[in-house]
Amino acid sequence: MNPDRASTRSPTSGEPLLRIGAVGARTGLSSHVIRVWERRYDAVIPHRTPGGTRMYDVRHVERLKLLAELTESGYAISAIAPLDDARLRSLLEGLAAGDLSNDNELPQPWSPDASADVERQVAVLLNTSLAQLARFDLDAATATLHSALGGLPRQAFLTEIVEPAVRTVSAAGELSAWSVAHRHALYSALRTVLGSMIRTHRPEPGARVAVVGALSGDPHDFGALRAALESAAAGWKTLYMGSSLPAGQLLSTAVAARASALVLSLAAPPSPEGLGRLREIQRQLPGHARMLLIDDPVSGWSPLVGATSLSTLNELRAHLNGAMEDDEI
Repeated sequence: MNPDRASTRSPTSGEPLLRIGAVGARTGLSSHVIRVWERRYDAVIPHRTPGGTRMYDVRHVERLKLLAELTESGYAISAIAPLDDARLRSLLEGLAAGDLSNDNELPQPWSPDASADVERQVAVLLNTSLAQLARFDLDAATATLHSALGGLPRQAFLTEIVEPAVRTVSAAGELSAWSVAHRHALYSALRTVLGSMIRTHRPEPGARVAVVGALSGDPHDFGALRAALESAAAGWKTLYMGSSLPAGQLLSTAVAARASALVLSLAAPPSPEGLGRLREIQRQLPGHARMLLIDDPVSGWSPLVGATSLSTLNELRAHLNGAMEDDEI
């Protein structure tokens, strides 16, 4: 008998035990992150089957949920992993109430010092994250970005932290210290930070739905991720679908979700195949939905498709804000 197929109940309490994949589904954490948190920080100590398979009980799951929520709010896992569950709950309650007075010993979401130059403080955060990224310390860079996100309005975070970071790391030329690997690392960190922001966004009941993504063949989803954030900031219920999706799946998602807007980020120049896919989506979209294209005006996708063209993310946000106020897209 395979020892890993042994009973999935605790030998002491008899309660059901879960494998790491099931725990990830319940906490939103990847199996890799759970293992790293265990190995580096003793965040939880799972049960083991005779064959060595990790098994988790309900207390492990609840603790990992607490840790996940706090790290998404900007706390470093290294600082909070030693705390007991009651202390973790206290931190979350303080965050919900806006009271961080009892958390001075912990790394907190950044807040500007009124006695200092706020612009300079923001620049320090940006430079710190870039220095961490330069040495490929993604955990530290992600934590710094989380901290900035916790202390800045969403739009300011985008314009004062994200956009300068993208411009810096995307600098081309033989003398540039930034490589393609650095760009991928930055996008990975930003997906984590911005993705968690989208997931934790709570739209008002009855909010309109926007489906956001990029077509199959366009591997760069950063524009789509930014568009999803702008949609969420405008108060829409946002379904972020990522990059390189078949047109049929984007269309079926928009129809099933009764979306009022299908927002597509287009980085590649127009092609006959791409135009055909967009025209088919436009033809089959329900009458209450509109297709919004985030593209370079020079590339000329929108006139060829007949969709609404928005050349910048600021235009998208203004368009969605106006649609909420005017009850139209």
